[in-house]
Amino acid sequence: ILLADDNADMRHYIAGILGEVYDVLAVPDGQAALEAARAAPPDLVLSDIMMPRLDGFGLVKAIRADERTRTLPIILLSARAGEESAVESLDAGTDDFLVKPFSARELLARVRIHVDLSRLRRAWESELERRIEERTAELRQAQQAALQQERLSALGQMASGIAHDINNAISPITLYVESLLESDP
Repeated sequence: ILLADDNADMRHYIAGILGEVYDVLAVPDGQAALEAARAAPPDLVLSDIMMPRLDGFGLVKAIRADERTRTLPIILLSARAGEESAVESLDAGTDDFLVKPFSARELLARVRIHVDLSRLRRAWESELERRIEERTAELRQAQQAALQQERLSALGQMASGIAHDINNAISPITLYVESLLESDP
């Protein structure tokens, strides 16, 4: 879990809760979180919204813009309560939103759900990629077989044409020999 919060006490508190179950990397701002996410994408990003250098919304935008990190689950934390804050957070591209103060059980439950969903999504993507590779290999084999069939067909037509030309060249000779054999035993 990558945790970004500029409040050292909050970082310590959350890292303590999550550290019982997950490996937690705690950083003091969004810029440090972005650099850490790009260096080694975590299973989940948990970030405060109001931070120096790069706030939570900027972090979400940067993570979603990077191909390596765009599918990371992100939960934003805010002291601003209310529907507007939650909607703004979700509209920004986060997967979830928690209002401070929150219970340790709720934090763990939401983190667990998003980590499990992320792992399932990665497993499905891996399975899909494996199946695509299998189908691509099958398609290549079918294309090679069709190409081989076309080559054999062209070779057969060419052999038939050559045989026809030889037959045409031999036919008068055969007729002449037959007529000689009939007239002069």
